[in-house]
Amino acid sequence: MNTLTLPLPHNYDFAQVIASHGWVALAPHTYNAETMGYTFQLNDGTVWHIDITRRDDSALRIDADGGAIELTDARRVDLLAKVRWMLRFDDDLSIFYALCGAHPVLAHVVTRRSGRILRSATLWEDLVRVIATTNTTWTLTRRMIGRLVEGWGIPHPANAEWKAFPDPAVVAALDPSDLQGWGYRASYVVENARRLCSGEVRLEALAAGSSLSDKEVRKALVGLRGVGDYAAGTLMILLGRYSSVPVDTVARAAVSKAFYGGEPVTDKQVKAALEPYQPFAALALYCLSMAD
Repeated sequence: MNTLTLPLPHNYDFAQVIASHGWVALAPHTYNAETMGYTFQLNDGTVWHIDITRRDDSALRIDADGGAIELTDARRVDLLAKVRWMLRFDDDLSIFYALCGAHPVLAHVVTRRSGRILRSATLWEDLVRVIATTNTTWTLTRRMIGRLVEGWGIPHPANAEWKAFPDPAVVAALDPSDLQGWGYRASYVVENARRLCSGEVRLEALAAGSSLSDKEVRKALVGLRGVGDYAAGTLMILLGRYSSVPVDTVARAAVSKAFYGGEPVTDKQVKAALEPYQPFAALALYCLSMAD
């Protein structure tokens, strides 16, 4: 067991990040009291399980277990980089907080230090998770992801109960019929994995910090199998790109409640209400929908 310390950035609330949405309830995550567990692969293919807790108000404690595998300097750098990515350590929300502070309807975002949305260690895992949430119930989503990890997850060297999310090469070798309970989504997941392995699709090029515009990233996302407006919008938020606002029933309901006293609203009114929060309009909408 290796214990690492990760200093917290300014205005950061670990509990808010963990509770930002349901990812922590999906395998290979675990959550117990105030500890988030997660099993994942490093870039060199080794599998590690980590337990993350808030050590105090200034830092997180990370207990990293790789069995008999040594935590070399290179692995330590990789592990901490993945944790920072998942927990959104490098997101600068100062401008967003200033915008929220200037508009009472989202003042709670500043006081609660919310707005950082938990994500997986890789965009591939987030893509599969989002596809598993489309046109279904949360119970079935958890079942789909649980079966995928249990059946084809990459095992930890010292604990058979810990399995990392299967990488694209593993999923590409499957037949869609292998993914029982996934329905039509199975073919989407397998085909996306095969396109990734062939080099036809490069998800890493869409990661935050790339030179692509929000419009270009969204176009690339909707080019993936099983990714429509809802899935693309969710993945954009996970990538830290918030300028594009998908107007759907959830958006209309949240904006209606927050800005129009519950009265029906048009798509134009939704976009107008969120325009003052640009380039964080989608994050503002997300925070509105999670306000209760």
